[in-house]
Order: sequence, then structure tokens, then C-alpha cells
Amino acid sequence: MVRNPQWKNLPVNPENKILLDAGVPVSSEEYENLRGELIALIAQPGPSLEERLIAATAWLDILRDFVKAASREKADRKEIFAAFFHSMKATGYERPYRIARKHKGSALLQRMFFTLLLAYREKPEKRLSNPGTLLFVIYHYAKAIYRVGTLPLVPLEGKIPFSVIKKITAITASDQLAEGEQSWITKWLGNDWLLRGKTIRENYLYLLMYLSLSRWYTAAILRQKGKESPDADDLDRAFQCIEDHYMNSKEFEILLEETPVLQGLVEKTFARTTTPMTLLRPPV
Repeated sequence: MVRNPQWKNLPVNPENKILLDAGVPVSSEEYENLRGELIALIAQPGPSLEERLIAATAWLDILRDFVKAASREKADRKEIFAAFFHSMKATGYERPYRIARKHKGSALLQRMFFTLLLAYREKPEKRLSNPGTLLFVIYHYAKAIYRVGTLPLVPLEGKIPFSVIKKITAITASDQLAEGEQSWITKWLGNDWLLRGKTIRENYLYLLMYLSLSRWYTAAILRQKGKESPDADDLDRAFQCIEDHYMNSKEFEILLEETPVLQGLVEKTFARTTTPMTLLRPPV
């Protein structure tokens, strides 16, 4: 869950521990080492940024399982992490990349996920359960399935046709986009984004979610400007929209906490092993 920026250096969970995943606590030193290795993986030359970001999720999952197994054997914690980091680098992160390339994800699920999230962001009063909730959800899922209607991309003005997401396929091939996205992800990892919610893994998935949503904003901004490819100013505008109206927004935090439909949507989506692929691959 997104927390106020002034809390960024504190773990936010009931036991006041830093959790890699549920039931897997890590020390401050282990977290610092983990974050450094994660940033190094994302910065690795060669594979596409998409592959690196997806592989990083698999890397976190493999680390979680490795730590849990080693802890049962009462192994030295420092040796556990050192051995894991060394083995990953020695193999060129072969296993995480193999997992990243194994699944394609679902363009439809990405459209349904963001279409509903955007609808609630525009009309937060819909968060409370009522007889109209089901119709609200069905209506926006239908928009996502058939790619019709308009998208409410707060705070962008004007009606943005759903068809604008077709631009995402082209802009994800842009070197400018990859450079901007890597810089943005690295900035938030450096700002201790991974400590803002319940677990490091969940926080990382939230970061991928916001990165993916920024592409919808970039596509809309390009349409408004009559452009085909983004420059640094376009990316900065899209990232600013995401930061101001989602990541650092108290209103959006409350919306996530008090909307059962959104809570269930996020939980079910994040539970899927294919979620990083669904979020980061074009939604068409």
C-alpha cells in the first residue's frame, strides 16, 4: 500500500519488521544488500528492460524460497545471502530470465485491471458497496474487453479514446522510453519504495503496476500532442501524473484501502505468477 513519503524509511507492517514476503523477515543490512543487488540486475546490459524487470520479480521469489529453506537448516544468514547473490551472478541470472521468458502474460487482464482502477480513481465515491457496484464493474470490464469508449486519465483533460492504448506497442520499443523508465525505477528503489508497504515483493509489484500505468498516460499525452514517439518531457509528464495522483496521493491510498472490489482485484492480480508479464507487456 502506498504510504506518505515521510514514512519512506520505515517498514509499515504490524510487527514493524522488514519483510521480504509474508513470514520472511530480513534485517536492515540484508535489505540494503538486497536492494543493491536488485538495482544491479535491473541495470544489467543486454536483455530488454522488460525482461530485466520481470526477471527481478522471479529473482525476489527465488531469494524468498532460498532464505526460507536455508533458515530451516539454521544456516548463517550472511552466508545465505552471499551464496545466493554469488550464484545468481555466476549463472548470469539464468533461472530468473528463464522464468521471465516462459510466460507471455495477458493483454486482456491488463486492460481490465487498469480500466477499473482508472474508473475508481475518477469516481472515488464508487468505492462503497451498493447495488450499482456490480453494474459499474461490468460496464468497465466490457469497455476493456471490446476496447471502446473513453479513458478517464486523471488529471489529463479531454476525452481520451480507449484506442489510444494501441500506441503503447510502438512506444515500448522506444530507446527513450527504456532509458526513462530505468532511471525512474532506480530512483524509487533508491528512495526506499520497497519499504513503503507490507512486503518488499508486494511493493515491487506496485512499482511495476505504476510503471505500466505510466505508459497509458504517455500514450494519451502523445495523442494530445499529435506525436508518435515520446521525448523526455512527455515521460516526465506521465511520471508526474503517476506520482502525484497515485503513488503519493492520500486520496488514492484511502481509495485502495476502502474499496473491496479494488482490494480483491489487486490481491488476485498480484498472486498470479504471470503478473509481471501481464503488467509490462503491451495491452493489445
